[in-house]
Amino acid sequence: MKNMRDYQKTHQKLLNSGLKLFLALNFETTSVRQICKSADVTTGAFYKHFETKDALIDELVAPYLMGLKDIYNQGVAHFQAFVHTVDIQAADTNVDFVKVYWEKNSDELEPIITYMYQHADITKLILFKSDGSQYENILEQITHFSEMRVMETLKWLQEKHLIKRDMQDQGENIHLYIYAYLATVFDILMHEYTLEKTKRLIHEVYLFMMPSWIAYLLTSDVDI
Repeated sequence: MKNMRDYQKTHQKLLNSGLKLFLALNFETTSVRQICKSADVTTGAFYKHFETKDALIDELVAPYLMGLKDIYNQGVAHFQAFVHTVDIQAADTNVDFVKVYWEKNSDELEPIITYMYQHADITKLILFKSDGSQYENILEQITHFSEMRVMETLKWLQEKHLIKRDMQDQGENIHLYIYAYLATVFDILMHEYTLEKTKRLIHEVYLFMMPSWIAYLLTSDVDI
């Protein structure tokens, strides 16, 4: 029992030291030796807990990403439930539906931003201090994940004639639009404003981009 407690204690010390040094320096320039010195353990002890430095950052980040994914999926499920309540026959060319939904959805990122602020150290690590790890292109990874889910939804909306745009070959465009939006969100996060100011700025960015999204979805290739 004591051995297990000692193992868990050392394991946590290594995680804490790794996180502290990654934030102070960054993942790429932090060495295993530095982590061990900060945790007051030997390098031999480190490799009893983690095969590599990458395994340590994975343990720090994986639960965080799972939490973000769960929140995002809840938002998608909420949207899909909302869509299924729409009277397709009554949607006059469906302009009203698209405009109303995009306007109502202006606070879509609030639960995610709140979660990111609740886990501020991991947010900072993964967004700005993860060079050299598998997370260094996290913006691209998140964009790709979001793009797949958005395309699924937009293709469904197209099938129901709720949007005019043919989504068949629009993957590249959707990727660029989502990337531009998220890159702006990341830039806001980088400034470490208060939670309320961050939410307000992101809300304003959404409202700024919303007319372009509406115009894009309600314009067919023939109309261009």
